[in-house]
Amino acid sequence: MILGIDAGGEMVKVFGGAMGHDSFPSDLGEWRDRRLVNTPGQDDMEWEYEGQKGFAGTLAQMESELGGAMKGETKAHFDGKMRVLLAIHRFIPNARGVDPSVQLVTGQPISHHTEEEKSKIIDMLTGKHDLIVNGQRKIFRIKQVKVAAEGAAASMAQPVEGLIRILDIGSGTVNGASLLNMRYIDRESFTEPFGLATLGTSDESAIARRVNTIATSKKWKRNDLIRLIGGGAEIAELVNKVKEFFPNAEVFAPKRLSPKFSNAVGFYEIGLMLYG
Repeated sequence: MILGIDAGGEMVKVFGGAMGHDSFPSDLGEWRDRRLVNTPGQDDMEWEYEGQKGFAGTLAQMESELGGAMKGETKAHFDGKMRVLLAIHRFIPNARGVDPSVQLVTGQPISHHTEEEKSKIIDMLTGKHDLIVNGQRKIFRIKQVKVAAEGAAASMAQPVEGLIRILDIGSGTVNGASLLNMRYIDRESFTEPFGLATLGTSDESAIARRVNTIATSKKWKRNDLIRLIGGGAEIAELVNKVKEFFPNAEVFAPKRLSPKFSNAVGFYEIGLMLYG
C-alpha cells in the first residue's frame, strides 16, 4: 500500500489514491480512567503503543487535561510519529490475508528539510508497529519512508511547465515553495515559523502583508502564478487579501478535495514514482 500522509499541526490528512482519503484532528493527550464512556465518535481515539496509553483526535480535545497538537518547523518528534501511525491504523484493512505493509511519503517544513531531520523521521517510522486503537489491534510494517518538502510536494499533484509558486498557509507554519519546470528553487523558497493557530491575531490583512514581505524578499513577483494550499486557502477573506499582492494567486484543490489535502496528494504522487 502506498500512502501520502500530511501529519499537520491541526489536522492529519491521508491520501491513498483509489483507496480514498481520510483526515482527523492532530491532538494527542494523556490517558485517564473515565467514569462514563460514550460510544466513540468517528475521530475519538484511545490508543496503546509500546507500553504507553493516550487519547487522540476529538477524544483528546474533550477528555485530556493536557491535550493539544504540537506545532513547529519539524515533524521529527513523538507527536509526529503517533499522528502517522494512527493514520495508518485507520486506513489499512483489518482482514486476514491482506498484506499490512505500507510504503509511505510524508512531509517536513522547508526550513527543516535537512538530511538530519529527514533521517530522524525515517528512523522513527520504519519498521514493525503494534498499535491498538479503541480496542482494535493492528500490526503493520512501514517498509519504506521518504520525506518530502511541504508545499513543494503539492506541485506533484498537478505538474506544470514554467515558474510556479506554492503558498502553503498552515496552522503552525507558512511554506513558500518555488519551482521552475518542476525543479525546486531553494533560494526562492521559505518557511515562516507561524501559522493560523499560533498567531495572536486573525487579521487577514496583516497576515497577507507579512507573507508578501517575506515572499518579495525571495524574489517573488506580483504577477507570478501562485497556488494557495493549506487551511489558509479555505479562508475567503485571507485569499482575497493575498490576491491584492499577487493577483494571479489561485486556490488549488487537487482531486476535488479540500486545499488541505494538497500536500498529501502530492506525497502520494511522489510515492507512485518511487514505489509504484
